[in-house]
Amino acid sequence: MALLDERGKLKSHVFANDAKGHAALMAWLGQRAGSAQHTRLCMEATGCYSEALAIALVDAGWCVSVVNPARIKGFVQSELARNKTDRADAALLARFGQALQPEP
Repeated sequence: MALLDERGKLKSHVFANDAKGHAALMAWLGQRAGSAQHTRLCMEATGCYSEALAIALVDAGWCVSVVNPARIKGFVQSELARNKTDRADAALLARFGQALQPEP
């Protein structure tokens, strides 16, 4: 997970993709992002890997955009990004969400 604050500073952390990890993520977001109503979350559609998390976040009141991977790939190409790590991908998704503000 990557989070951009108001100044554009990146904060990131790794969470397990299970119910316990989802709860830890929401606690982390609550401490760093503030209210769920004023925070937009963006994630790539990865089928079974993203669905449970998206549902848990929406059920908890977070605004979530699940984006087609082709849109993310286009954004990567526009930034000429070449790094392919989990941290780099999370930062890219945060920048994508901030720049394009996809529909929830």
